[in-house]
Amino acid sequence: MTNRHTLTFTATPADIDAMGHVNNAVWVAWMEAIATAHWLAAAHA
Repeated sequence: MTNRHTLTFTATPADIDAMGHVNNAVWVAWMEAIATAHWLAAAHA
């Protein structure tokens, strides 16, 4: 049995910083979104 939870995020041009990478604030928002989604899925299991 696996205990995986996935979400797909797609960076938009507005998410990219001057170095050509996803901005750290965007990355943290994605991590918060997946952590919250995982918790909600596990809490209702």
